[in-house]
Amino acid sequence: MLGVAASYTLAAGVSGIPRNELICPDILPWHASCSYTGPFLPIPPMNKNFLRLLGLAMTCVSSAAWSIPLSTVESIDRLIASANLNNGGDTYVANWVSDQLGTSVVFGDKTECDAGCGWQSVTGTAATDLYAFDLTTSANWFLVKTGNGSSTGDRYFLFENIGSLDYGVFSLSQLGFSSNVTITKVSHVSEYGSTPVPEPATVALLGLGVLGLALGRKRKPTHA
Repeated sequence: MLGVAASYTLAAGVSGIPRNELICPDILPWHASCSYTGPFLPIPPMNKNFLRLLGLAMTCVSSAAWSIPLSTVESIDRLIASANLNNGGDTYVANWVSDQLGTSVVFGDKTECDAGCGWQSVTGTAATDLYAFDLTTSANWFLVKTGNGSSTGDRYFLFENIGSLDYGVFSLSQLGFSSNVTITKVSHVSEYGSTPVPEPATVALLGLGVLGLALGRKRKPTHA
């Protein structure tokens, strides 16, 4: 409404109708029988059927996925563990991931899928529910969080990235969803990497430094 209580006037002469109550009598968004009398140029009033069709079209476009060949992503990643965690905090989930792997991990990134995650349908395989996600880091592991409805009863699914580290690849059936469920069931994807291991040369220098410090403490000053 652009912040102004403007009104519209129909060709029949009926005035004072608020914008959100006026529905033009044709499927077209602009119609000859609708004219605006307010001070600002508004978004033209639209027919209810037109709005429904527009909303359906936008939904289809937003949920559509591009395709990518299996040869590019290299393989389907391996599901390691799943759970229905009560705490969805990044630190809590990262600790759970470390517990499942038996090693410390580094949280890399998290992508919310409310506005779309750029899913790509994987081709070159018999699976029809296989999707690839373009990872923002070279993650060794990634976690897929979904809504309710999985046959496993879980919502957090941890994968080992065994193919190209540029992509996370999984199927909806791995998550316990039937064929009538779409990829929009996924809430977000979190990425994890290994804890950096010091280079041997760095470890050696550190050891020499500690040794030198210990020897220095053993030496006592000589008094004349």
